[in-house]
Amino acid sequence: MDTTTDRASILIVDDEPDVCQALQLVLERQGHHVAAVFSGEAALRFLGRRPVDLALLDLKMEGMNGLELMAEIKQRWPDTVVMILTGAGTLQSALGALRQDAHDYLLKPSSPQDIITSVEKGLQKRRREKRREQLLTRIETDLAELTGERPSSSGYPKAEEPAEEPLRVLEVGSLVMDLQKYRALYEGQPLALTPIEFKTLASLARRKGEVVKSSTLVREAQGYECSESEARAIIKTHISHLRKKMRAISPAATPIINLRGVGYLLALEDQE
Repeated sequence: MDTTTDRASILIVDDEPDVCQALQLVLERQGHHVAAVFSGEAALRFLGRRPVDLALLDLKMEGMNGLELMAEIKQRWPDTVVMILTGAGTLQSALGALRQDAHDYLLKPSSPQDIITSVEKGLQKRRREKRREQLLTRIETDLAELTGERPSSSGYPKAEEPAEEPLRVLEVGSLVMDLQKYRALYEGQPLALTPIEFKTLASLARRKGEVVKSSTLVREAQGYECSESEARAIIKTHISHLRKKMRAISPAATPIINLRGVGYLLALEDQE
């Protein structure tokens, strides 16, 4: 990421090439390095090779949508500033974006000047946070030299904790999940899941035979709190995708049951 000068690295994620081209031109004229991709999956591949200072996301895209992509960016590249620019805005999506700490939420069509102004404010925030991190690192280093102690990554003394082996593999009936590698097998076949789908399924699998509230699934899979009614609307799409992918392997099965108004249940029997 280019943090030593005013030139920032920006990634545009939108499934409309004309929109990407127009935004790229506007932001390149401001002197920034700008790249564009047309899907959430392509964005994750790009970021895995080259993180950016700011990501400008559409919400409604095939496959991974903007809120799902934002959750992944916030988890894997927390320093990246995220903005939403969408033509499919709703109160629900706006609340979801703000809960995930979106810098801004703009509706299409927005004027080029509004987009430039919002991007510059987001980049200023990014630079302030970077300077603060550098200052804290310098202070920690100076203190460590004075005291002879090695600073912790958080800036606080590291408490001693008993070593505990984390759960690696979760197995429920014909479902096997590798929690560290984000891999899942169902009926012996690989399940191609997004990170949020994987976390949602793992949350259900940990409570096999129990009804899990939608708000619990959202909290554990996406990392924020919301009311049960909001959570039902948020998690519904992910559950639908999970069911579709599992039924593609075993058409006769109904592995995830919805108890209307209560929550979801993973109905898989342990194998003998």
